[in-house]
Amino acid sequence: MVYSSDRDQRWEYFVMYIEVGRLFEPNINPRSIEESFNNAGAESWELVNIIDINRGSGRTSEILAIFKRPY
Repeated sequence: MVYSSDRDQRWEYFVMYIEVGRLFEPNINPRSIEESFNNAGAESWELVNIIDINRGSGRTSEILAIFKRPY
């Protein structure tokens, strides 16, 4: 997806989905996430936001990492 700002700078956006797992069996591998973020950075993606998605009782089921880079 591509957007432009008021100063004609155009940005391309990328959303990375990170599955968290079950309530009592979380499945997050910090090293894997770090590697994914580093790979995105090597391709000029800049992390701009992280959003957690809740599936009832405040339990996070997945995390969205939003990146942008000049287009």
